[in-house]
Amino acid sequence: MNIFKAIAEKFSIPLPWGVFKNSAFTNYALDYEVFLKEAYNNPFIYKALNEIITDAKTVKIGVFRDNRGKMEYVENHKINKWLAKPNMELNGKDMIEYYILYLYLGGGCLLYKTKGIMEKQIYIYSPDSFDIQRDDFFNISQVKVGNTYIPKEDWNSFKICKAVNVEDKIAGKSQEFRPILKSLALVGDMSNLAMIHQNRQLKNFGKRSGIISYKGVMTPDKKEEMKKTVKAMGSGEDTGGLAFLPADTIDYKATDQTSVEMDWLNSLQYMEEIISYAMGVPVQLISSRSSTYNNLKEAKKKVYIDTVIPLIQDYCEDLTAFFQDDLQENEKIWYDVSEIEELKENVLDIAEKLSNALRGKVSLNEFRQVLSEKTNINLKALPSELGDKVLVTSSDMFLDDLNVDLEPLPSENEEDSTKE
Repeated sequence: MNIFKAIAEKFSIPLPWGVFKNSAFTNYALDYEVFLKEAYNNPFIYKALNEIITDAKTVKIGVFRDNRGKMEYVENHKINKWLAKPNMELNGKDMIEYYILYLYLGGGCLLYKTKGIMEKQIYIYSPDSFDIQRDDFFNISQVKVGNTYIPKEDWNSFKICKAVNVEDKIAGKSQEFRPILKSLALVGDMSNLAMIHQNRQLKNFGKRSGIISYKGVMTPDKKEEMKKTVKAMGSGEDTGGLAFLPADTIDYKATDQTSVEMDWLNSLQYMEEIISYAMGVPVQLISSRSSTYNNLKEAKKKVYIDTVIPLIQDYCEDLTAFFQDDLQENEKIWYDVSEIEELKENVLDIAEKLSNALRGKVSLNEFRQVLSEKTNINLKALPSELGDKVLVTSSDMFLDDLNVDLEPLPSENEEDSTKE
């Protein structure tokens, strides 16, 4: 930390709030650390979350300009440089990952940008590293990062990002965050307990533990002999999971259930499905159960459309508000998914859909022009004597080759007089 400070001072690198000062961050209303252990360390939740993050990192994000309704990427924009390398520790993909992790596991985060026109450092704070105070009208009255209160004139360097909290009295105005995954905390606990139970069963070779009662006085030698006999039947840990109590008769009472009775595998699979539905990730992508390639491809496409793209849209809107002073009127932070393989439509499928929709309605050259625009394949126009003709669905013949006389449709007045 001291080395980094020395480097920063030497090169006059602006530092984020809270760094190199007392780093005793304030306690947030949410026990963020406990929730991390319960949710993030759950293998099924982690797998789904990792799928979302991995897919989100493939989306191109930057400054786009609205050109007559079409969003065009702005090359060499200064904000694109900042997003590609937010600071000395992060790259652009890392920032997306932290943003998603903080919102899913903590419900929010804080963005901070250092002062500057052409050069800025961007930092992102976890939800338990800062504190927001509000007045009686729910307006922000104080912002505290670490043990540092941020002066009001510097608030425009910060942006609070938060997930929807159903407990907000006024939408968006509360001091507390609600993790997107909060509803899955109990499910995570259940699956963790199921795996812990199974591990204990495996240590005892899947045998049941219980209590053996023995009539009369049991000598130490007799007790050891009986313990060895029972342990040979269910070999496992040191005591074999058995306790001995004196009683009038010999009796055995089970104190747990076998793995079959627990049906732990079915329980885990059921919880896999709950987690996948809640997180918007198809179960095929987080489960070890077999799936065909086509199923996985469709599942991947679904997670982009249903989960990743809406999340990226929120990220872009937060960044647009954050960089508002550095954007022109027709510019905003936006995204492009045209190069993502799972979202690319097969060229033959596009051609077939267009053919079914446009056959008999446009000429061959018009069709080729539309197909070129949809697939980015340059199709040259056909000679006018062929390309400017319209194909009809009846045996795919040219309309003027049917040798039929075409009469104009009657007007409404003519139609009414005919009926009379």
